[in-house]
Amino acid sequence: MSYKFCPICGREIERFFGKVCKKCFIDRKKKEIDIPKKEVKVKFCKVCGTYFYEESEDRFASYENALEKYLDEIKKYANSASLEIQNGKVICKAIFLVNGTKIVKKFEVKVRIKFIKCLKCVKISSGKTLAILQIRNINWREILNYLRTFEEKIKYSREFFYITN
Repeated sequence: MSYKFCPICGREIERFFGKVCKKCFIDRKKKEIDIPKKEVKVKFCKVCGTYFYEESEDRFASYENALEKYLDEIKKYANSASLEIQNGKVICKAIFLVNGTKIVKKFEVKVRIKFIKCLKCVKISSGKTLAILQIRNINWREILNYLRTFEEKIKYSREFFYITN
């Protein structure tokens, strides 16, 4: 069996991957693959505790859920992607398939957290209302249970509903 040599690293190989060995091919492709965005802004409302991704109006219950939106952007370029949070750092692992070869690229994502007061909380604190609903009933427990259920349903909606006393 005749062996060939990789022109970059000098290893003996049986099969070429684009004129080089498999390791050099993967290393070269990793450098060529460009991730469009490695810096992300996450906003956190200090009143209601809701997270927002970039300039989106979508409300998220947790930091991780807001970062899932970033993964959706990465998946436009990669075959699959995942995020890990290690010691306060966000590490993204993206998998690409190039000419049938699986290439894994890991990189750190810089996350800037901005503390804000969201539009919903601004409206609540202003005291302005568009409608007032009066509920009258003898059974107050039933009314309170209904209001708590309704409040949980609307907590992370994009609509501006809120319940005051």
